[in-house]
Amino acid sequence: MIGKLKKLLKKGKIIFLATSSKTAEPNLIAVESLGLNKNKLLIADCQFKKTLRNIRKNKKVSILITNNKDYYQLKGKADYFNKGQLFEKVRELLKNSPYKPKGILLINIKEIWDLNKVKKLK
Repeated sequence: MIGKLKKLLKKGKIIFLATSSKTAEPNLIAVESLGLNKNKLLIADCQFKKTLRNIRKNKKVSILITNNKDYYQLKGKADYFNKGQLFEKVRELLKNSPYKPKGILLINIKEIWDLNKVKKLK
């Protein structure tokens, strides 16, 4: 993954996550990136409702990342976990946050688009 993109995905960065229901009804939310774990994007579920319902039926997601100058779209497959070593690590990481994680999304990034150049990077 390109260096600039890794920087944009660092912990604490607000990104936009789009999901779609089984009947193709879109849902878009702002989430906080928890960074990359083995080149997969990590996001905590602190308030998912429609998002979780959608991911259980359709794992394909799209993500918009920007620094107000550069824009990237990521496409991938999201896996949801509410137990395990990585989930416990996220719970510990967010222990002082007002938002408590109920689960985590681990997104395997399949495509990367540079939206400024309208060019596929991966």
